[in-house]
Amino acid sequence: MAQLFDLSPECVLHICSFLMGHPGEFKSLLYRSSSERQISRKLNKPRTSALNFSRTAKRYHAILYIESFRTVSISCTCGPSAQNLLSFLRLLHSANSSIADSVRRLHLHVGSASWQGASDEDIRCIDPIATSVGIDIWKPVMHGQIMLESLAFFLKSHGYAFCSFLAALLLLKTRKVGQLILSLPRCEDFMTTARVWRWSNVKLSVLQSVATKCPHGSNQGHYMLPDEFGSWLLASAPTFSEWVMQGLYANPPPDNITSLVLQKTGPNKFELVGEVIKQCRNLAKFTFIWPTTDSPDDHACPSQVVRALLCRASTLRTICLDFALSKSRFRMPCQIVSFQRFICLENLWLDVGAFQDAVINIAPNSNGDEQWANSVIRRLPKSLKKLHLSGCPSSFMSDLSWLVEQHSLGQNQLEQIGLNNSGIAALENDQHGPKLVRTCKLPMICVVVVVFAVAVAVAVIVIAGSINLLGSVMCAIFVAG
Repeated sequence: MAQLFDLSPECVLHICSFLMGHPGEFKSLLYRSSSERQISRKLNKPRTSALNFSRTAKRYHAILYIESFRTVSISCTCGPSAQNLLSFLRLLHSANSSIADSVRRLHLHVGSASWQGASDEDIRCIDPIATSVGIDIWKPVMHGQIMLESLAFFLKSHGYAFCSFLAALLLLKTRKVGQLILSLPRCEDFMTTARVWRWSNVKLSVLQSVATKCPHGSNQGHYMLPDEFGSWLLASAPTFSEWVMQGLYANPPPDNITSLVLQKTGPNKFELVGEVIKQCRNLAKFTFIWPTTDSPDDHACPSQVVRALLCRASTLRTICLDFALSKSRFRMPCQIVSFQRFICLENLWLDVGAFQDAVINIAPNSNGDEQWANSVIRRLPKSLKKLHLSGCPSSFMSDLSWLVEQHSLGQNQLEQIGLNNSGIAALENDQHGPKLVRTCKLPMICVVVVVFAVAVAVAVIVIAGSINLLGSVMCAIFVAG
């Protein structure tokens, strides 16, 4: 009888793939209000599981050691912790290239502590590493309007620049990274990192998704990175197509960005949203996240964001708008009215607090009473396939009923309807857009079940009919509690 230790290397790697987690989880961590420490802990947990599995047998360790570096998270929050970056750089430089080539997802967090510059020992350590990626640290560099004698001198006297330089160097050494989360304390640190990429001759040929996080950028009065950052990033990563911006906005390369995620930067800076969107001529997926706040003045305006998206109405296929308004005590005066002009839209995720309960008047009923309907639901584009609403939909359940009736008449292409209370963190994201957490096939019938966390009532709509959509209709059933 075959034993566990008799498994082939292929089977061992297949088992390890389940321990390492889904690539979409790496991205979904950004959509939650997680601290850098929480992100680092969650990303390192799968690697720990893989290493524990590798210790069950010596041959497993040989197979899985390289595999355990698929996801790497390094967080530097104080002076001595900067050695974490140096230690990993030494490992990548001294070992064979298999470790560097195995890294697919990289999270680098540089904290806000003030550091001393590089020591002489640090300079001796990074000199051969920088040379391996085509960077000469003894070459004179410009700092503002001043010509410095060498890059090494600059790194010795500027602690922040030293850590940003190490972060850029680490990315250049792991040139097969596909997803990057880069969290730096200042706007200037991103520019330092981008300059290092520009100096090097290394191309990040598979880097597609980049998240730039600057938690304190708005506190420093900065909201927009210089235009050069996007162009320098694209020059180093020609396959770069998805950008997640947190804390700072930037002008993306106009033709390359197809997926854009914007999170809160600062109050009353919504005009920057329009500027960023206009730059993305081929934008296919847009996600906007604004956390819950008790101040109505600090809220983003849903209608402003939708108006900014109208210039890309012919290219957008996925829109996710999370204003967290269903959890707030305030309602926005400027709410969304319709998505009818988005003629190519296939996936829509929306918080119910972002649009009014009933905004259009339809034909009166037989008793002479006027009937009101929700314009967002009644005027959805016919191209829509997936609709996900977060919050309490009790005020427009009749509109959902109408929506399914229209589907039975062949008036729309809906495949999924989802209702839940858990917010955008419940979504898994892949290259095809938002994927609802749990779905089931219900042939010839569509059932929408809503269970609320605090409410006792359960609303159930059952609409029977001859619904023909490839033999079945996909309807999401969500339980938020």
